[in-house]
Amino acid sequence: PSLLASLRRAGLSFFSDTPIPDKLRYSCSAAASEGYGSKMLATTTSDQNDAVQVLDWRDYFDHHTLPLSRRNPNRWPEFPADYRELVATYSDEMKILAQKLLALISESLGLRASCIEDAVGEFYQNITISYYPPCPEPDLTLGLQSHSDMGAITLLIQDDVGGLQVLKGSDKWVTVQPLSDAV
Repeated sequence: PSLLASLRRAGLSFFSDTPIPDKLRYSCSAAASEGYGSKMLATTTSDQNDAVQVLDWRDYFDHHTLPLSRRNPNRWPEFPADYRELVATYSDEMKILAQKLLALISESLGLRASCIEDAVGEFYQNITISYYPPCPEPDLTLGLQSHSDMGAITLLIQDDVGGLQVLKGSDKWVTVQPLSDAV
């Protein structure tokens, strides 16, 4: 819980206390998918009117954390002072958790504990910290569009606002109630 609280604090500080020019020093690009970005995207809802619907309403920072050969803390914010250390520590802890979960899933399927991890091979891990700033027209926005994460397993820290949904069956979206300090 203390690591989660510290990571939340550092992420919030970067997004809310850092001036835009300083954030832009860490911008991601087509050439470098790691870094700071903003997804305040809009699309026209109809050709017949000028109504605009904002699809995404978030700022984010993508970190490449595993394998270690991809990890470059120099591309991560240097403020707050403990940001880089917190992301690296969190990454290492999430790898351990992912390995435990994959072992448990393997065993629950009657397989040897290392089966899924062996099939997956080397861990590729990205950590995205998202920030959802206040929105002047929340009825026109989503925090993040519907999407699927690729990879063997996704570990997600929810805040207390909620909004995460999972598809049950082929047509029913179910809201996941946030649990404090859960991943």
